[in-house]
Amino acid sequence: PADRAVADAGWAKHTKVVDGLGAVAELQRTKGEFKPFIAGGDAITGGSGRCSLGFNVVKGGEPFFLTAGHCTEGITDWSDANGTQIGSNESSSFPDNDYGLVKYTAEVEHPSEVNLYNGSAQAISGAAEATVGMEVTRSGSTTQVHDGKVTGLDATVNYGNGDIVNGLIQTDVCAEPGD
Repeated sequence: PADRAVADAGWAKHTKVVDGLGAVAELQRTKGEFKPFIAGGDAITGGSGRCSLGFNVVKGGEPFFLTAGHCTEGITDWSDANGTQIGSNESSSFPDNDYGLVKYTAEVEHPSEVNLYNGSAQAISGAAEATVGMEVTRSGSTTQVHDGKVTGLDATVNYGNGDIVNGLIQTDVCAEPGD
């Protein structure tokens, strides 16, 4: 598809390419305009590191996103998967806690949703206290979407080297580095 912002010269160029492909392709113009956006679960990068955006939030009327503090501990400026800088750290906490708050510095859409890696997204409409047995789903840029159940509350994890994080929610959902 091409959005409504594609000019006539661009449309003619696209048409020529698609016509050359025969019946395997079709060009369609959408009514809207494509805009870059970044949602929960999408990859974010900084330096040589890659993490996943947790979810978008608003603080004092300004747009931010949350991610892991063990990521923001070593990286201060963040880019999307295309390498476009999108934000800088506002605050970071690791160890003891494990969160990072990043302020958007770029004009990029930041919907309150999480990427489901199937062409759709799940809107975030609120938050809830976790309870043992609660069904949960998480999205991450390494292994995408997985679900499971909460198996414990107020868990402590020792990452080694004195890096201990307290007050975590324990689940049976798998995760790999970068998720």
